[in-house]
Amino acid sequence: MSAAAIGFLARNWGALNAQVPAIIVNPDASPLDVLAWCWGEVESLHQAARVFEGIESEAVAAIFLHRLAPLSAVFCDALQKIVRERMRAGADALQGGGQ
Repeated sequence: MSAAAIGFLARNWGALNAQVPAIIVNPDASPLDVLAWCWGEVESLHQAARVFEGIESEAVAAIFLHRLAPLSAVFCDALQKIVRERMRAGADALQGGGQ
């Protein structure tokens, strides 16, 4: 997994963080650990939504939009890693079953 979890403010420094993003999800983390991080982000956004309920503001919308984009990317990476691991395990089982 190599999804960068860079928020809105860090993107203001695109030339600086293109090669070295502010935050990177640990590429050695297990998919379950990454999904647990995603759950924490979703829960945090849910709590924030309750605070801002009824307030119309572009800034409030930006809080969610700029946190959801990297969250979506990290979530996708974790799910793809799980799929690859299961496919690899299935292939290994097929190879071992023929012996």
